[in-house]
Parts: sequence; structure tokens; C-alpha cells
Amino acid sequence: MLFRSAPAVIAVDSVVDNTVPATLDDVRAALQAFVGQNGMPAGLELLKEFDCARISELSADQYAAFMARCAE
Repeated sequence: MLFRSAPAVIAVDSVVDNTVPATLDDVRAALQAFVGQNGMPAGLELLKEFDCARISELSADQYAAFMARCAE
């Protein structure tokens, strides 16, 4: 049997404190968790708060704020 390891996800606190820079993969993981708890419509509304239609439109300087918002 093959086991797949879960992707590494950094803690939101370390990103918000700017001790570890967030990557697009971190932001995607945060959005996936948010959508899992709140649904796709809420995820789309969250992206709209950042003037984005898709996650790839976020700029790197928005990553920490977006991840913090996902964790609320």
C-alpha cells in the first residue's frame, strides 16, 4: 500500500508575524481550508475582498493578510 504524505503547511501565525514569508501554495492551502469550512461562495466573496477573481491574482504582499482572513 502506498502512502501519500500531506503537503507541508506553515502556521498562519508565523506568516502574519512576518517571520516566514508565505508562498502561493500556502495561500492556496489556506483558501482550501476556508472553503472546506465555509463553502465555495464564501471563498469567492473572500477573494473579492482582495479585488481578485482567482487566487493567482493576489500579489505576494497580500498573502499574509489573505491567510489571516482565511483563519478568522
